[in-house]
Amino acid sequence: RRGGGVSVVALPPPSPAPAPTDDGLLKQRVHRRLVTEGVDDPSGDVDGLLAHFSGQDMALDAIRCGLEIHKAVAGVPTGEAELSVGIGIATGDVLVGSIGSVDRLDYTAIGPAVNLAARLCAVAEPGQILLDAETFTRVSGLVAATAMPPLVVRGLSAPVAVYAMFARDTTR
Repeated sequence: RRGGGVSVVALPPPSPAPAPTDDGLLKQRVHRRLVTEGVDDPSGDVDGLLAHFSGQDMALDAIRCGLEIHKAVAGVPTGEAELSVGIGIATGDVLVGSIGSVDRLDYTAIGPAVNLAARLCAVAEPGQILLDAETFTRVSGLVAATAMPPLVVRGLSAPVAVYAMFARDTTR
């Protein structure tokens, strides 16, 4: 268990089973690059479609990661289709480690913050980073974000406060 909480960045999954000539193949390659290169921070860790950060600046580090991902995506030539992703970031307690059975263990993170980040990612618009209230509270004086209408999230009994950031002019 990571004490003091963890900020989790959820990425959308790559296109499923693309044909070799399909834009989906390019998206898979870009996704793989983003997942492995998008976390360039000693407090960060990559787990499949998640990047998780710990430490005093975890929320800010997660946002930096999300902005770097948007910047990397904006710089990838995709032909006719524009490649863009939405990202969800949530902060809270998670369990990180080898999880599974004796036959198969996977290094992963589980917990409410992971689930919330994934839900935020699922509704984020292309180029958008959605933050939960805990993440926004930790960075409110450092980043510009707009309050969104509360979001009803599957698995939670009350609507969730959400804040939106957009990656603008990521080419500089």
